Amino acid sequence: MKEEIRSFSQKFFRQGMPEISVIIPVYNTKRWLSACLDSLLAQTFQDWEAICVDDGSTDGSAEILAKYAGEDERIRVFQQENGGPASARNHGMREVRGEYVAFVDADDEVAPRYLEFMIRGLKQYPQAGLAWCEWCRGQERRKMVCPDSVSAVCYPRPLEHCVLHRKPRLQAMIGGRFFRTSAVLDVRFPDGIDYAEDILFTYYALSAMEAGVHIPLPLYVYRKNESSLSQRPFTIHRLDHELACCVQMAVFSQKHSLSSRAQKKLKQTIALRFFRFIVKHIRESDSDGSKGWLASYIHKLHELELQQIFVPAALPLRYRFFYWACKKRFLHD
Repeated sequence: MKEEIRSFSQKFFRQGMPEISVIIPVYNTKRWLSACLDSLLAQTFQDWEAICVDDGSTDGSAEILAKYAGEDERIRVFQQENGGPASARNHGMREVRGEYVAFVDADDEVAPRYLEFMIRGLKQYPQAGLAWCEWCRGQERRKMVCPDSVSAVCYPRPLEHCVLHRKPRLQAMIGGRFFRTSAVLDVRFPDGIDYAEDILFTYYALSAMEAGVHIPLPLYVYRKNESSLSQRPFTIHRLDHELACCVQMAVFSQKHSLSSRAQKKLKQTIALRFFRFIVKHIRESDSDGSKGWLASYIHKLHELELQQIFVPAALPLRYRFFYWACKKRFLHD
């Protein structure tokens, strides 16, 4: 069946520039990579290219990529030294040739009509810069249905839609997001940040968009990969990167005009992320305080408060009290 699909793809692949570019960062995902690529080969919409950026894999992922690229000319493979997901996606952005661009993680999959429905939604609403769909987890694949048609719905001001958590939810994640290339041509993932880099990309991408299109179907299958960066044990490395992400989110909020309600909500979101990573995760990972993480990072958090990057007033009262207690304990000098 796989060979028949590839044969069909080759026959009808339009020579020249593809209409859709799909960026796939790859790092040690040998276990799931074939399933990801097969889900692209099974697409009902055929005019696409896959830009696979091997981010220094050491588990045999490169051999799988070479095999698929040799069998289908739409699959383009690029190699780089390990630089993290932001670096790999930025590499992919530089290679985009399509009018539309999508991001798929190498351990995820997409439904057969994913590209068809997403591009149809954007063509139906020319004012929209992105389309987004629902997603389901790998064990919930049965929810991934593909009817013959679907009604796309256009929503204005996608950034405020995202920040205010309006329904249908537009989460600041990159999977299941489909952009007009022209709308994200100058947007890049923040180099040097290995965690939550997709949040920053999404915010900057949405900030210049007039509208977004929602496809009310679970067309993206997210797999919880225990070896992925976000699932690994909490470390100082992650703490520093999460802190850097929060700082850039705060800088973003200061530079972009939002409604007063959205600005307030964004400040709350940023403050809660600061608190969650500087206090909650530290207490869980250094429960007896032997590593001294909390004392060190409360000082950093206080410095960011003085710079008005961290705003404790945006926290719920019980969190504000806990932060005050931490400052009293660790800032006595």
